[in-house]
Amino acid sequence: MRVLFLFFALSGCLIEGLFSPQGTTIAHGTRRMSPPPKEYPTWWVEVSTCTRIEKDFGSVGYYAADSIIRVATGQRVSALWRRNGTIVIDVFYIRWAPIVKHEMVHAFLHGDVKHESSLFDECAPQPQEG
Repeated sequence: MRVLFLFFALSGCLIEGLFSPQGTTIAHGTRRMSPPPKEYPTWWVEVSTCTRIEKDFGSVGYYAADSIIRVATGQRVSALWRRNGTIVIDVFYIRWAPIVKHEMVHAFLHGDVKHESSLFDECAPQPQEG
């Protein structure tokens, strides 16, 4: 009986949250943005031009999440790109170009989770503090 309860409890987590392929983040309260916000196709073209990589806008699925949590630290993050072709964005950042474009760069590079490419700074610069 306890095993069955645990199974259903974990199933609820999987339905409620999307797990990143690395298993390091959980997105709670996710829902597909269909269609994505009207700015996204324009931002996609801008990132495509900057990266010099062509990729179909429809190849990526966009999701909004109530929160995205890094499991190891409990830290809340603004967005994540997943290897299965989805971008998950915290609802607070859905229309913030630097965050969305950053995740689009991941999609164009199909990875680079360590952010080693200079394309992140060139194509999705983050605002400077101060």
